[in-house]
Amino acid sequence: SQLLYTGVTLWLKNDQAYNRQQALQKIHQILADDFSTMYTSGYLTEAAVIGTPSQLTFWQETATGLKRVTYRFAKEEQIVYRSKYIWGSSVKERALFKNITDWQFQLYNIEEKNWLETWYAARKEVLPALVKVRVAFQEQSLGSLIFPVKTAPNLR
Repeated sequence: SQLLYTGVTLWLKNDQAYNRQQALQKIHQILADDFSTMYTSGYLTEAAVIGTPSQLTFWQETATGLKRVTYRFAKEEQIVYRSKYIWGSSVKERALFKNITDWQFQLYNIEEKNWLETWYAARKEVLPALVKVRVAFQEQSLGSLIFPVKTAPNLR
């Protein structure tokens, strides 16, 4: 019976690790896709990126034009929401990730060489160089994911 118990315990731990790995890969892929198309040209009438620890909003270049993307973490619900819309259209949020117990954005300011928890640049062309997302899923930390932000040559 001890051998059976040990085998089941090891299988459960392996299954949980696999599920965490799959969740992290899914989160990474979606964020990488969105951040890789972040609009960086600087010809906007408002800030290109606005960030707080629980919310990040930015413009994204798509084949059909610019879209506004917002990620918002609702801690009480343990859900990360994402909205994507074109200027002037209605905003429709959808639940993107569930069972998230911690989600925090930080943005790297290359000029100050510092990670910031809030980002709202007075100059529209000032962008973070990196975006870091700290993630915990079902009370277990998945760690931090760091994404580079492509920058137009005239912005640096």
